[in-house]
Amino acid sequence: MEKIANIIKGTITLLFGIFVFLFSWKSHPELLSFHEQNQMFLFSSDYFSERISIAGGLADYVSEYLVQFFYYGSAGAAIGTLLLVLLQILTYKALRSLTETWQVTPYIMSWLITILMVLHMMDENTLLSFPIAIILSLLTYLSCRRGGWICQLVASLPLYWLVGPAFIIQVALAIADSWREKSWKAAILPSCVLILVAAGWFYACRMLWIAQYPWDTVLAGINYHRLTIMSMEAPALQNAILGAMVSFALVLPLLHVAEQISPKLKSLDVSTATVFACIYGGIFVAPNISNNHHDKNTHVILEQLYQMRKGDWNGIIAKAEEYKNENLPALESPLSANAVNLSLAMTGQMSRRMFDFPQTGIQG
Repeated sequence: MEKIANIIKGTITLLFGIFVFLFSWKSHPELLSFHEQNQMFLFSSDYFSERISIAGGLADYVSEYLVQFFYYGSAGAAIGTLLLVLLQILTYKALRSLTETWQVTPYIMSWLITILMVLHMMDENTLLSFPIAIILSLLTYLSCRRGGWICQLVASLPLYWLVGPAFIIQVALAIADSWREKSWKAAILPSCVLILVAAGWFYACRMLWIAQYPWDTVLAGINYHRLTIMSMEAPALQNAILGAMVSFALVLPLLHVAEQISPKLKSLDVSTATVFACIYGGIFVAPNISNNHHDKNTHVILEQLYQMRKGDWNGIIAKAEEYKNENLPALESPLSANAVNLSLAMTGQMSRRMFDFPQTGIQG
């Protein structure tokens, strides 16, 4: 039975990976191109020192190294797919470690996190450093499990500086693991120590080494999102992902204890998973899918920039005709008008069709 379950899980993960790869590569190559054009990477010690000098620096460095390969759409799609698949697998392993018998619930939880991340990555300003930071936090927790809560405590100190606020995931998992392994009274000490040390270290790092950044920016993650420094707040989906990870980690040990008190609760594994799927799916997933979550006008501009890089002039004109029928405001922007006019000029249609499309006049 367990072998069949593993085959089913592996098949689902494989199908998910194929879908994400094709969706990224064929449907939204403009996002990959935008990331590659707006990030830089240098093989130099000075550049590494500069990146590692802020909290979350290692996640940023790894992210920028990987993004340079986004120049090739297939490579960028493969890297993004690998990170999402790895996120799902590691999340399941971490949550599964918190309970001995519950299997469906942590599995569904891992997919909820992954789906939220897919939606979040559709935002062109979400940086690859965010999923990388979560993956590194999960790897740290899983690597230090055998060492107990003291090992987790020691690992959390450098982890914050390496990945940023996502280290809270490792701390929450370590606390939850201590609840599972010890009695409630015995778990109070490690839980309090982990919380106090993590909070104290976070405060000390901010005051001593990154005091130039506002508190809101530091809490949101300096380089998890391009607009965080300007808006000084984290995107809603980023908070939802971190909040879900922490809440899932803290709920599973409670289910484990409840099952020990009443063994019949084990039969509620599927029902519990369904409840979590409905709650989180209804609050976070469904609204973001139904509202398209992201601005289509922005994606139209990114698509035109990508087609200009490829020299796909006929493609720009064809898309402009399609979007003109939809009355998209993006076509009235100077950037879009210039892209369409350049395409018309490159295909010898400028004199005949210029005023078939919106013009911006003296605006550019």
